[in-house]
Amino acid sequence: MEKKSLLSNGITFMYCLVAFTSIAIPLYMALINSFKPNVHIFGDFISLPQPLDFSNFEHLFRVRNMFQFIRNSIFITTVVTVVSLVINPFIAYKIAMSWDSKFFRTCFYIVSSAMFVPPQTIMFPLIRQYYALGLMNPVGLIVYYAVLIMPQSVFLMVPYFRLFEKKLRNVAYLDGCKEINFYLKIFVPICKPVILSVTILSAIWTWNDFIMPLMILYSNPDAWTLPIFIFSFMGRYSANRGVAFAASQIAIMPLLMFYIFFHKKITRGFSIKNVY
Repeated sequence: MEKKSLLSNGITFMYCLVAFTSIAIPLYMALINSFKPNVHIFGDFISLPQPLDFSNFEHLFRVRNMFQFIRNSIFITTVVTVVSLVINPFIAYKIAMSWDSKFFRTCFYIVSSAMFVPPQTIMFPLIRQYYALGLMNPVGLIVYYAVLIMPQSVFLMVPYFRLFEKKLRNVAYLDGCKEINFYLKIFVPICKPVILSVTILSAIWTWNDFIMPLMILYSNPDAWTLPIFIFSFMGRYSANRGVAFAASQIAIMPLLMFYIFFHKKITRGFSIKNVY
């Protein structure tokens, strides 16, 4: 048994080491090269910057006005997160509390099935529709995210919501509590870890997404999100890699701070014992 345990621990350690290294090395390379001019990056990609060069960061804020693109990403991510936080948990709640109804079970299967459709398969028909409707702007991108996030959110929340003790709802109804008051004052506080976990993961995905903002917003540079802004430094025949590395470091800082403050809520939210 001890040999099996040691072997299992060794495999686990090696897997964690490989996973950490595969993430840490690219981050380290991007960090050190964000403090180098392009000439030094092409000359020696691995060595430490000597001395530290902050011209890439100055270029971002003085020449390219990076604050504008940070605001764009924050605005889109915030609106999508708030919309998802208001709508998706209530949809999942109605389905979970009415699971005995064939109608609501069918709704769950229909909504959940949408998450298995690759976004790439609907991308070009969607863009044509957006052109026709005049939605090639941040509003159209927000609508896209809100709709695309709903199936996954419902799929993740409904199984946990079904574990909620329905007797509490029946007692609250007998005491004259309206459904909306029960949902807001009793159900949401009890299921808050799961709701926050799904919402936070959706916000992170929205912040990092690149393909759809590129397709929808590329013709409107003033509305670019951070991923498109970083991509703009990588041309076909030339690339300002130092500035691109510097921009990527700034772009990951909000997510890093977000994770530091909310990582416990994310992990607790997917623990069954915290659902009710």
